[in-house]
Amino acid sequence: MGGIYQQKIKIYAFAGLGADKWLFQYQQKDFDLEVLEWREPKKEENLKEYASSYISKIDTSKPFILMGVSFGGILATELSHIIIPHKTILISSASTIYELPFFRKYFQYLPLSFIPSSLFTKLGFLVRPLFSIQTKSHKKLFTKMLNNMPPNFMKWALLQVVHWKREENDFGQLVRIHGTRDLVIPLQGKCDYTIKKGGHLMVMENMKEVNEVLKKIIFS
Repeated sequence: MGGIYQQKIKIYAFAGLGADKWLFQYQQKDFDLEVLEWREPKKEENLKEYASSYISKIDTSKPFILMGVSFGGILATELSHIIIPHKTILISSASTIYELPFFRKYFQYLPLSFIPSSLFTKLGFLVRPLFSIQTKSHKKLFTKMLNNMPPNFMKWALLQVVHWKREENDFGQLVRIHGTRDLVIPLQGKCDYTIKKGGHLMVMENMKEVNEVLKKIIFS
């Protein structure tokens, strides 16, 4: 290895919607990875403004990588248009609206703004089967992460996804990793690496395969 890879490059990571730093417990063992934890969004704050608030937490004086899972990947994409990382890695996520499920557009016609924030957390438990979580320990962790979410974050984040407008990207190198059995954001569009039988939370469930791919991306 040469250049910046003679030493570990810093990765700043965003977890998925309903998840926190524990989502990356298996990646933190192999990489210099710092999880940027979710905060409560301000009233009327949009996705770009929310992403910009994390700039002060990132050391831009040296090469760095942005990484995100699911909604975290969408946020990493928006942040990559503001500060240019060496690479942006999306796991179980989408880089544009064309890689999101087709039914997303129909949510625009639902009165989501009038639904109490507490119901969105309960919805997370109802859709848990879609995340293809296999082990008891990961199911417990999923429940713990959902319960630890900032009160209004789930509702705000879902609204941001529903009204997201990103159609193309014009920043540096973007790498997309996706599972073939992702039921939350089914695989479509350009994908650089696929994880066979990987579900939406393959970063935990298929951690060995995901970490091997990350090593190829980061250390090459």
